Order: sequence, then C-alpha cells, then structure tokens
Amino acid sequence: MRRMLMGAAAAGALLVTLTACSDTSAPAGTGTLTVSLTDAPFPYDQVARADMFVVRIDAKMGESSEADAASVGDNAAALTNTDPRSGWVTVATPNQSFNLLGLQHGASARLGQIVLPTGTYRSFRLVLDTRQSSVTLTDGTVLSGSSNPGIVWPIAGLTGIKVQLVQTISIAAAGTAMMLDFDLGRSFELRGSTIREGLLFKPVIRATAHIVDAAPTVGTLAGTLTCGSEDGPITPVVSGSIEVLKSGTDINDLSPENVVAMSSTDDAGVFRMENLVVGNYSVRATRPDGSAPCANATLVTGVVISPGATWNIQVWLPAI
Repeated sequence: MRRMLMGAAAAGALLVTLTACSDTSAPAGTGTLTVSLTDAPFPYDQVARADMFVVRIDAKMGESSEADAASVGDNAAALTNTDPRSGWVTVATPNQSFNLLGLQHGASARLGQIVLPTGTYRSFRLVLDTRQSSVTLTDGTVLSGSSNPGIVWPIAGLTGIKVQLVQTISIAAAGTAMMLDFDLGRSFELRGSTIREGLLFKPVIRATAHIVDAAPTVGTLAGTLTCGSEDGPITPVVSGSIEVLKSGTDINDLSPENVVAMSSTDDAGVFRMENLVVGNYSVRATRPDGSAPCANATLVTGVVISPGATWNIQVWLPAI
C-alpha cells in the first residue's frame, strides 16, 4: 500500500530565487530576471543524496494547467519564444544536476539571468530530466527511473512541473524576488512498506514573491524544536519536521492544500523559514522515528508573520 513520506521524513525543499532588477541597459518596460538555487534540509535518515537534473525554468503571463506545464517533450519551443504573452518563455537554463542535500542552510547556486517584459506572470514551471535524476540511499542503493526498484516518474524524459503560486508574480523594473519551494517530503510516495521498494514521484512546488525595495510583504519564522519541558532536561530534536499550516488546520489534517511551507531542524534542533507571506498561521512539529522519547507531534497556534520581521518560537515536544 502506497503512503506518503511525511511526518518524521517530511521536510525538504528545493528553493529557487528569481530576482528581476532594474538594468540601465535593458529596454524600457523590461526587467532583468536573475535565478539562483538553494535548498532546505531533507531529513530522510536513509537518504544520502537527492539529485534532481534541472533543465530549465519557464514562465508565461497566461494561466496554465498541469497538463500544459508537463508537456515539454524534447522540443525547445520555450527557448526560442520571447513573448511571455503568447506562451512559455525560458527564464533560466542551468541544465545540470543539483544534489538538494548539498544546498542547505542558506547556500545557493546561480542558475541564470534574462530580461523579461514587466507585468503580471501567472504561470511558472520547472523542467526536470527524469532520466538524469535519482535518489541515493545511505547503503549505496540508487533509485532512478531505470533501476528496480526505482522511481516511477510521470514522464520518462523531460517533464514540466507546474509551480503553485501563492499569488500572481509581478515582474517589476525595480526588481522582483521569487522563492520556489520544491516540497520533497510530499513529492515522493513509498511504493511499498519501505523506501527500498521504490518511490512514486508526485511533485509539489510552491512559490512566493515580493518586489525589491518595496514595502515587505513577507516575513521569517525561526526557532528550535526540543524534547522535554521548561522544568526538566531538554534534548534538541534533529531532523524534525516543521510545517507552516493555514490558521485553523487540525494537527491530524494531512491535506497538502493546508500546508504553506515545510522545513526541518538541523543538528541543534534549529530551523529557519524565510519568504513566508504575511498572515496568521499554525506550526506543526513532528519528530523522526527513533528519536528521543517524546510525543510524536505538537501544534502551535497563533503564529503571526509580519512584514520584514522574524517570528522566533521555541517548540516543545513533551517527554513521555
């Protein structure tokens, strides 16, 4: 029976920063789009590497369906189109593999830069080459589209993944910064009872954005996850899952639609999540299997993300 890699092994993100900045050499009515790549922790205890081969990132002003985003084939139509009003245009062409576990704790990789017409963009997609993407376990086993067991991809070859926009993205001459969150924890499902029986890929990518030098519309959540209580010994929870949820979400509600962002804790139990849209949220924390004897999960309500500010929080998993 298939089940999602959630809870203790749920937090992982591919974070892509796209920045449109003013450029005196660019024609009027355009902005320069700069693309970088980073990653949040990917706390699968049995995973050594998560290599995703990113071919390119495309954008367009019009709406698109998941089927439209997925249909990239081996053609390069988006590479030659220059009008985002008429279809997909390519905004970055890294055409290389990235080990997502190596891009953590603020590290980033520059992906590319392009001049685009200013305006509102309603569709983005990330194009992967599944033939060159794989997950390597700590025992050396490589799961890929050609291995057995392996990874079942939606398309063998180039496939486009539609980005879920929190809001439409405005490319401004002054500059726009967009963060893509590739939610690995919810993008892979177990094909059997263990990860060694293979994975099923069902991608989840979210995005937020803000205009550079304008009044901030995003904020940061930071804190620690510990096992214990204020009155007794405490132990940092390593590789704990941290989920930012829509306000009012129940602790047992696992619907992806109610998850705003995900991350995990480092070796000191510390976590940090940036580019969260201003608003009220709840935070669900889950410990990994085999960690300190604490409650499996806890829910913190009333978390307020303010413009340009950091909300600091200490999350306790009661000892048992």
